[in-house]
Amino acid sequence: MNDLRSTLRRKSIVTKNWRKPDFADWNRFGVLPYLDLRIWGQETGTRISNRVMADAIFLPGEGGEEVVRKTTAKLARELLTLKHLETLAALAAQEIAERNPA
Repeated sequence: MNDLRSTLRRKSIVTKNWRKPDFADWNRFGVLPYLDLRIWGQETGTRISNRVMADAIFLPGEGGEEVVRKTTAKLARELLTLKHLETLAALAAQEIAERNPA
Protein backbone atom coordinates (compact mmCIF):
# COMPACT_ATOMS: atom_id res chain seq x y z
CA MET A 1 0.00 0.00 0.00
CA ASN A 2 2.94 2.34 0.48
CA ASP A 3 3.55 2.07 -3.28
CA LEU A 4 0.00 3.22 -3.91
CA ARG A 5 0.37 6.16 -1.53
CA SER A 6 3.64 7.28 -3.13
CA THR A 7 2.08 7.02 -6.59
CA LEU A 8 -0.78 9.23 -5.41
CA ARG A 9 1.68 11.73 -3.90
CA ARG A 10 3.70 11.88 -7.14
CA LYS A 11 0.49 12.80 -8.93
CA SER A 12 -0.12 15.52 -6.33
CA ILE A 13 -3.14 13.70 -4.96
CA VAL A 14 -3.12 14.23 -1.23
CA THR A 15 -6.01 13.37 1.04
CA LYS A 16 -4.78 15.27 4.09
CA ASN A 17 -6.09 18.82 4.34
CA TRP A 18 -8.79 17.90 1.83
CA ARG A 19 -12.41 18.22 2.76
CA LYS A 20 -14.06 14.84 2.39
CA PRO A 21 -16.95 14.72 -0.06
CA ASP A 22 -20.29 15.44 1.53
CA PHE A 23 -22.12 12.25 0.68
CA ALA A 24 -25.18 13.48 2.59
CA ASP A 25 -25.43 16.44 0.17
CA TRP A 26 -25.11 14.09 -2.78
CA ASN A 27 -28.06 12.15 -1.39
CA ARG A 28 -30.14 15.19 -0.37
CA PHE A 29 -29.76 16.85 -3.78
CA GLY A 30 -30.14 13.65 -5.84
CA VAL A 31 -26.72 13.80 -7.50
CA LEU A 32 -26.37 10.08 -8.27
CA PRO A 33 -29.88 9.68 -9.77
CA TYR A 34 -29.22 12.89 -11.73
CA LEU A 35 -26.01 11.41 -13.16
CA ASP A 36 -27.76 8.14 -13.97
CA LEU A 37 -30.49 9.97 -15.86
CA ARG A 38 -28.00 12.21 -17.69
CA ILE A 39 -25.97 9.19 -18.80
CA TRP A 40 -29.15 7.41 -19.93
CA GLY A 41 -30.18 10.56 -21.81
CA GLN A 42 -26.83 10.71 -23.60
CA GLU A 43 -26.91 7.03 -24.49
CA THR A 44 -30.44 7.22 -25.89
CA GLY A 45 -30.21 10.69 -27.40
CA THR A 46 -32.99 11.90 -25.10
CA ARG A 47 -32.97 15.41 -23.68
CA ILE A 48 -34.28 15.51 -20.13
CA SER A 49 -35.48 18.91 -18.95
CA ASN A 50 -34.76 20.09 -15.42
CA ARG A 51 -38.50 19.93 -14.69
CA VAL A 52 -38.68 16.24 -15.64
CA MET A 53 -35.40 15.60 -13.85
CA ALA A 54 -36.78 17.18 -10.65
CA ASP A 55 -39.97 15.11 -10.87
CA ALA A 56 -37.92 11.92 -11.31
CA ILE A 57 -35.44 12.64 -8.50
CA PHE A 58 -37.46 14.31 -5.75
CA LEU A 59 -40.68 13.53 -3.94
CA PRO A 60 -43.36 16.21 -4.34
CA GLY A 61 -42.45 19.28 -2.28
CA GLU A 62 -38.85 18.19 -1.62
CA GLY A 63 -37.07 19.74 -4.57
CA GLY A 64 -37.81 21.28 -7.88
CA GLU A 65 -36.48 22.52 -11.16
CA GLU A 66 -34.56 25.33 -9.46
CA VAL A 67 -32.83 22.90 -7.07
CA VAL A 68 -31.80 20.73 -10.02
CA ARG A 69 -30.49 23.72 -11.96
CA LYS A 70 -28.73 25.55 -9.12
CA THR A 71 -27.53 22.73 -6.88
CA THR A 72 -27.83 19.20 -8.24
CA ALA A 73 -26.32 19.96 -11.65
CA LYS A 74 -23.56 22.05 -10.05
CA LEU A 75 -22.62 19.28 -7.61
CA ALA A 76 -22.66 16.70 -10.43
CA ARG A 77 -20.36 18.81 -12.63
CA GLU A 78 -17.98 19.31 -9.70
CA LEU A 79 -18.01 15.60 -8.92
CA LEU A 80 -16.99 14.69 -12.47
CA THR A 81 -13.90 16.91 -12.64
CA LEU A 82 -10.61 15.04 -12.93
CA LYS A 83 -9.29 16.56 -9.71
CA HIS A 84 -12.37 15.48 -7.77
CA LEU A 85 -12.34 11.96 -9.23
CA GLU A 86 -8.64 11.62 -8.39
CA THR A 87 -9.35 12.77 -4.85
CA LEU A 88 -12.13 10.19 -4.50
CA ALA A 89 -9.70 7.52 -5.75
CA ALA A 90 -7.12 8.68 -3.21
CA LEU A 91 -9.68 8.57 -0.40
CA ALA A 92 -10.71 5.06 -1.41
CA ALA A 93 -7.06 3.93 -1.54
CA GLN A 94 -6.42 5.46 1.87
CA GLU A 95 -9.46 3.72 3.35
CA ILE A 96 -8.38 0.37 1.87
CA ALA A 97 -4.86 0.85 3.25
CA GLU A 98 -6.21 1.66 6.72
CA ARG A 99 -8.52 -1.38 6.72
CA ASN A 100 -5.79 -3.76 5.49
CA PRO A 101 -2.53 -2.78 7.19
CA ALA A 102 0.55 -4.57 5.83
